[in-house]
Amino acid sequence: IPVIGSINCFSYENWLTYAIKFQEAGCDALELNMAILPYETSLSADDVERTFSQIINTLRKSITIPISIKVGTYFTDMAKQMQQLSWMGIQGVTMFNKSVQVDIDIETETLRNASFLSNPEDLYNTLRWTAILSKKMRCDLSASTGVYSADDVVKLLLAGANTVQVVSCLYKDGIDTLRQLNEGLQAWMQKKGYNELKAFRGKLAVQPSDNARSWSNR
Repeated sequence: IPVIGSINCFSYENWLTYAIKFQEAGCDALELNMAILPYETSLSADDVERTFSQIINTLRKSITIPISIKVGTYFTDMAKQMQQLSWMGIQGVTMFNKSVQVDIDIETETLRNASFLSNPEDLYNTLRWTAILSKKMRCDLSASTGVYSADDVVKLLLAGANTVQVVSCLYKDGIDTLRQLNEGLQAWMQKKGYNELKAFRGKLAVQPSDNARSWSNR
């Protein structure tokens, strides 16, 4: 199976350095886990968007393997920005990464890490944006965050996801969850009479000529 490397860097130079290292190590593709949080008051939305563009353009000129980006939800113009990123020659966008959460220990009055795992309720935000964007992108769209059951996988495929990623459920329930998800998906397809994924993928996605009101106002 293909091996896809994933990197998360803080400095512009490190994105380039590690992308080259991962290609040299033999990765078939590279996922840029771009968790850029706008936590500085001096940082504008334009600055964040410019950072994404600069990193992607630099890496496209420096490595030859396919590039996918994994993004968070911190965008004021999510639909427009994701569509524009998909026009930059990347092969995929993954929505969404799970930012590290910070908690406070009130006994020691110090900071501590909160849980980094997603919850089943997180699926709905992923589902909404997958349906809104899947037909408006020029690259593949992978859905992630909140996926815990075969039903979740089916929903995301109906919304138009090309692939579905799982992490937290593997930490909580074990690697055998992958088999259960695949078998559950196959059972649903057989019950519905679908022989292949493309027969129903995107069936409930927002079409390019439609607005997203049905997915935003319910």
